[in-house]
Amino acid sequence: MSDIHDTNLREGLGEHSQSYWQKAWMRFRRHPFARWASVVLLVLYSLALFADFVGPYPEAKSFRKLQFVPPTKVYFKTEDGRWTRPYVCKVERSRNLRTFKLEFKENCEEKYPIYFFVKGYPYKFLGFIPMDLHLMGGPWLVEEKAYLFLWGTDDFGRDMFSRIWFGARISLTIGILATIVALLIGITMGGISGYYAGSRVHIVRGLFRPPQKRHAAPGEEDAAQQNGFFSGGALAEGWREAVHERRVPVFLVGLVLQYAFWGAATAVLYTTMQGFLSISEGLERYLAMLVFGGLLGTMVWMFLFGRLAVDVDDLIMRTTEILAAIPGLFLLIILSGMLAQYDMPSSTRFLLVLTILAFVG
Repeated sequence: MSDIHDTNLREGLGEHSQSYWQKAWMRFRRHPFARWASVVLLVLYSLALFADFVGPYPEAKSFRKLQFVPPTKVYFKTEDGRWTRPYVCKVERSRNLRTFKLEFKENCEEKYPIYFFVKGYPYKFLGFIPMDLHLMGGPWLVEEKAYLFLWGTDDFGRDMFSRIWFGARISLTIGILATIVALLIGITMGGISGYYAGSRVHIVRGLFRPPQKRHAAPGEEDAAQQNGFFSGGALAEGWREAVHERRVPVFLVGLVLQYAFWGAATAVLYTTMQGFLSISEGLERYLAMLVFGGLLGTMVWMFLFGRLAVDVDDLIMRTTEILAAIPGLFLLIILSGMLAQYDMPSSTRFLLVLTILAFVG
């Protein structure tokens, strides 16, 4: 009886409990579709990794006179029906004089056998290991006596079979890399936000502030030391706080970042203003000058007299929103380029792009 109670007690205390990864592995083993999907992914990733070895041609190899060639027919039997080593025939290009379309016909007077694990075009495995071993091919392939286009060619005469596996490298790895980058950014920014929760970061510290007359309280330092035109600014107050709390290096780093931000903002504003004014005229030009003048005046006022402090978690949230808006920026550039061919005012084009972006996302 006591053994039963001891067993129940150990199970209740979690002595035989399973970890998260053990439970995940158990569910994976019990799911047949997950096992088959893992096998398919493993095959695809292996083919993408060894794309140079699997493909008979390099990624950029093109045959200008062999555009849109249909897939090369591989023969496994001779004319009399006997099984033989796989071979291909030479493809000859001609133009139909009635339809003026290109036609590709096979000339099987000479057969070109396909060998496996044969030398071919040189390449660098993993980008730095020189190799020339290919899964299939033959000496005739490098000498271009015949061609091996298993899936045909594209409009530039490039082998589709080889390029599919080169393209699979990007298609299969971009999702993993994006997830890893998002995970690292999320962990870093989330950790900073949690550690400095409730703290405030000064984005703008003005150099000056108009003097404010007030009387010194009993036991307080002379009020005249803090009523000066320069000493009353947010920058001076931040310096005094940094000296008092012994955070001078952190304050100086933040100050450098602040001035770098203002320099970058000024450069962006100047470049944008110069580009917009060069393509605008009439009322649009005057409105643009008014808007950019107001922005420049606001920046100067904030630089001299401004004071802006935000919470760390709120700053990280706004930064995350900016990062999430980057794909929309590329869409904005594409739409601007597409609408540039139409004869319309730049302000109309700008509003149209904004309307499309608002509708999309």
